[in-house]
Amino acid sequence: MIQDWTLSPTVKHRQPVSTMRTAAWVLGVVVWLSPMPVSAVDVPTSNPPLEDLAMRQAREAVSQKAWEQALTLLQGHLRAAPDDADGHNLLGYSLRHLGRLAESLAAYERALALNPAHLGAHEYLGELFLQTGQRARARRQLQILADLCQAQCEEYRELKQAIEQRTD
Repeated sequence: MIQDWTLSPTVKHRQPVSTMRTAAWVLGVVVWLSPMPVSAVDVPTSNPPLEDLAMRQAREAVSQKAWEQALTLLQGHLRAAPDDADGHNLLGYSLRHLGRLAESLAAYERALALNPAHLGAHEYLGELFLQTGQRARARRQLQILADLCQAQCEEYRELKQAIEQRTD
């Protein structure tokens, strides 16, 4: 067994340090002194987690207006990633299209609690307010979007158009 020696802070004599610690130190020095960048070949930098697949499938279901399927996928995704603001926003969107407005509101509020600057959640929350006859609250979401993106983002333009088209 290879051993390295170091001074213990409490004992005034040398004691062995683990082989792994020594190997890690040596590797660090080699990398630091290496004239060329060190990189792994054929080793992926990340494996997309399963919840990414669920989100992609949920987005596809939403694009096809398969609301129940999207709902099921999003619920599974959010069990695995409960702090995903995008997931909660898309859940709110799907619930709103299913007519489950109270649940939709809760999902948008959760998305905004996780990310207060979530443009999509502000837009969709504004659309929910329009749908439920709360024009002033929809305008408040439009103002928040104007502040967040200087009225230059797609979410601002879409909510503004929805407010202008709503006649009630």
